[in-house]
Amino acid sequence: MASELERRARRAYEWGRLRGALGWTVPAVLFAGGSRVVGGVELAGALGGVLAVLLVGLRWRGGDLGRGVVPGLASGLLAWGVPLAWVCGDGPCVTACSPACLVVTGVAGGLGGLLLWRSVGSTSAVAALAIASVCASMGCLALGTGGLVGVAAVLVVGAPATLRAPVLA
Repeated sequence: MASELERRARRAYEWGRLRGALGWTVPAVLFAGGSRVVGGVELAGALGGVLAVLLVGLRWRGGDLGRGVVPGLASGLLAWGVPLAWVCGDGPCVTACSPACLVVTGVAGGLGGLLLWRSVGSTSAVAALAIASVCASMGCLALGTGGLVGVAAVLVVGAPATLRAPVLA
């Protein structure tokens, strides 16, 4: 009898956690929609789906992995937003990728990576890096790969410190 009651309680608990995590699909829709509408990124829907699965899965799982969601989104927002703002502002990248685009998106990605590096610990860094990378790729596909390279460079350089850092998020 207790066994059945425990199973029911566990099932109800997990369904509640999943329902709570489903709200995290909203940022994925916003990132993908902005990439598609502003940047014309054809893969935005697929990348948005990947981001939604990551966000919901990590928040449902919780713990250190779940704590990486917010820093990952914050870091990815910079690397995603700057290239799209550059497109909206009729920067020199609108028609073709230029060295200026690589610098601007690389700096934005680097700042996002620095934010990520300073805000997570070892386990949550894996989750945050996955989220930031998907976000950065949605913005970068509008102009090139500068932001994604910037995020990766900062994280690779800061990886030893990130693996020893306490979780601040």
